[in-house]
Amino acid sequence: MHARKSAQGSAQNCATVDTEHGRSVSVPKGKRLLTVSQDVANLWEVDSGKKLESIRAERATGGFGVSPDLSRLARFSDRKAEIWNFATARRLTVVHDGGNIRGVAFDVEAKRLLTYSLHEITVWDALTGKRLRTFRAQDEIRSARFRPRLPQVASTHADGSIRLWDLTAGRELSRLYSMDSGDEWLTITSRGYFIGSPKAQQRVHWRKGDNVTPFADNRVKFERPGIVAKRLAGGN
Repeated sequence: MHARKSAQGSAQNCATVDTEHGRSVSVPKGKRLLTVSQDVANLWEVDSGKKLESIRAERATGGFGVSPDLSRLARFSDRKAEIWNFATARRLTVVHDGGNIRGVAFDVEAKRLLTYSLHEITVWDALTGKRLRTFRAQDEIRSARFRPRLPQVASTHADGSIRLWDLTAGRELSRLYSMDSGDEWLTITSRGYFIGSPKAQQRVHWRKGDNVTPFADNRVKFERPGIVAKRLAGGN
């Protein structure tokens, strides 16, 4: 990487940074730049092009997660994740998960970190490493993220669902299903209230013991758009 000064108009207050992969980006002069690839994260001083800090992935199966404000970085592999303050090049804490970590994500304020394994999502205090919540899912977890401005986590699963988890109450809020490229859809709360397209209500079934019926047969009692909307917005 190297930095070169721009000399035209308002761009005089910017520097152009060339990364190892030949890509360039303009950033304010005097700022630091964080670049993350599959196996290494680097912190650069833009004006001089000097590399200030470099953190490598411990194993090929590991990786990194970066907070939205670029103030924190999490390095994960196997059953642990290290949380770093990249501005000070200082490791803040290490968290140890019960399962093999598949990915990590920070909340918008970089105060919390989530890790997810095959069937569990764990939420941690990003400064102390204290475990705050653990959510368990029967279906394989494909990804997980914090919802902006809401005390919720959203996760995707192998069964095609998106699930919302309540960080305050520590439970699943609802499941969202999308079918036929999004033309058909169904959203169900943890208490069974739902809203969805007519075809989806026929295709998704409700099982109670040995009795299996389509959601459409339960419209009178459980189709409640207002309740579903309130749950999605974070209401009780």
